[in-house]
Amino acid sequence: MRLRPAACLTSSIPASYAAWTTTPAPPSSSPCPDGSGLGTQNALLGGGRYDGLSEMLGGPKAPGIGFAIGEDRLILTLQAQAEEKQAAKLDAFIAPMGVAQNPAALKLAHELRKAGLRIEVGDGAFRLRRSFETADKLANKMIIVGEDEVSSGLFTVKNFAKGEQEKIPREGLAAALKL
Repeated sequence: MRLRPAACLTSSIPASYAAWTTTPAPPSSSPCPDGSGLGTQNALLGGGRYDGLSEMLGGPKAPGIGFAIGEDRLILTLQAQAEEKQAAKLDAFIAPMGVAQNPAALKLAHELRKAGLRIEVGDGAFRLRRSFETADKLANKMIIVGEDEVSSGLFTVKNFAKGEQEKIPREGLAAALKL
């Protein structure tokens, strides 16, 4: 990795006074990378010493330092990270309603994992509210495993993105969670 100017130098200020970054230089001879989603530059902030700059621009001799932050680039970067985090969520969180439902929840999780889904199982000792909060943070959907669900084979699935809740037969759970 080599140092390169953080900005395209189109002004009259020489490269020695430009902000520098340690991001890798692009394969072309241009100092501006492309494809970053941040425009023609990918630096979030820059700065440095500007001793002699005042003299160069016709002013008195004065030492100087400076920095700047690109708020728009910072916001774009934070939004991109949030989207990555959203994409990294589990397919489903299984919430057993009571400790007695833990074995059924673990068996269901095993079946769904074999179908290629990313699943997390809560603790039956959790209250329903805590299960909802945990599931919303970790997964796109939540499967409620209670006595009624285990006996009937119809499981309640909460879709957090749509705000909908529906009953799905055990055989159709894997397909429904992949949507």
